[in-house]
Amino acid sequence: MKKKLVFDMDGTLFNTMGMWMNIIEEILNHKELINDLDPMETRQDSMIDFAYGFIKEKLREYDKNKVLRLLHNYFINAYSKNDLCKENVKEKLAELHNMGYEIYLATATDFEYANTGITSNGLKHYFKDIFTPDTIHSSKHHISYYEKILNKLETQPENIVFFDDSMYANEFANKIGFTSVAVFDKHTNFMEENIKISNFYIENFNQIDDKILK
Repeated sequence: MKKKLVFDMDGTLFNTMGMWMNIIEEILNHKELINDLDPMETRQDSMIDFAYGFIKEKLREYDKNKVLRLLHNYFINAYSKNDLCKENVKEKLAELHNMGYEIYLATATDFEYANTGITSNGLKHYFKDIFTPDTIHSSKHHISYYEKILNKLETQPENIVFFDDSMYANEFANKIGFTSVAVFDKHTNFMEENIKISNFYIENFNQIDDKILK
């Protein structure tokens, strides 16, 4: 039986971690747009509300829901770009899909933005399902996120290979019993620690081989 493959998005499939590093500067550079925007309601645990926490001190004079709209527009524009994939990502996903592997996306990004990203970059048809905090009702920073993925995949944990650039995610994957694969990203904190705690490590998607997949 082939193992089921679960991939993170930002920092794993996509070169998008820099987007988060630049978010304060980008939003402040466009703050003159805020008052003309339509207010936006979000869940308190949404990705947009999380992002608002980075900038709220600098934008206290503005209506929060209008700032949320600016953040929403920022993420939609960022994930609509069609050049986000890391080297060899498209080719390897196509190869794995053609080999009959079930491929899943597991991201901390909310569904609307994740779906925009994989659609814009021609990856959507490779994924059997997309797991996001707002679709499985759990934060990726909590072990229940990984437990819910395991339940949805209806297999034993040792039959799941989990790829992520973040140490915290691979720590949870290890606790559940997944095979963890650390993926290099220049923007990721604790990369060396991630490599140490993970079962495998890749710098490029062309390094995904039988040793990892079996």
